[in-house]
Amino acid sequence: MPTWPDGYASGGHGGSAAAVSSTSQHPAEALEFLTWMCSDPAGIDAMIEHSGIGWSPAADYIGEIRQQPDEFFSGQNYNEEVIVPMAEGQNLEWTWAPMMQRVQAIVGDGMTTAVTGEVPLADLFADAQTEIVEIMRTIGLNAEEAR
Repeated sequence: MPTWPDGYASGGHGGSAAAVSSTSQHPAEALEFLTWMCSDPAGIDAMIEHSGIGWSPAADYIGEIRQQPDEFFSGQNYNEEVIVPMAEGQNLEWTWAPMMQRVQAIVGDGMTTAVTGEVPLADLFADAQTEIVEIMRTIGLNAEEAR
């Protein structure tokens, strides 16, 4: 897991949600199932086994398979030696920038043009900054380009 001199570590992205749509024919039953799936040990274990989730959605249960050494983590104990220290290192003051997904898409598209040689790598960042600042201004944010 990533670590920095200040001790913070992060997985960077991730997460998911379970929701019941407004058009569900059985909203009470769907909510009951989702509650079971995300909080009952049997539901969490089923998600790990059948859906490949990485992290348990429950604060007090990591999943039976996650309580033992894992080959993917070089034989480390997934929860105690990897996840717990990572969670303790989280910077709880972190806030994503406005439009972060849009920014990532713009930079990602720029990387494609840099890899293919259409645009020099240094130019893609300047071009991305100009585009991002323009979008931010259009939606009413006070943004300036760094020089």
